[in-house]
Amino acid sequence: MNKEEKIDKIMELINEKSSSSSKDKKAFLKVLNTLKDNHLNKLVAGIVFAEKPWVNYDQENKGWHLE
Repeated sequence: MNKEEKIDKIMELINEKSSSSSKDKKAFLKVLNTLKDNHLNKLVAGIVFAEKPWVNYDQENKGWHLE
C-alpha cells in the first residue's frame, strides 16, 4: 500500500468515527501529508492494533497484528 492509499484509509476512518469539523479534518490531512513514510507506517500499525488487537490468550506473550 502506498502513502496516498494509507492516508485515504486513515481519513476514511476519521470521517467514519470522528465528529470533528471539516476544518479540523483538513488540518489533520495536511499533517498526514507531511509525515515521513516510517512515521506514517507506525501510525497505521497503531490504528490497526487498536482496532483489531491480536492476543493469544493461551500464552503470556501478546503480539502485534499488522495488516
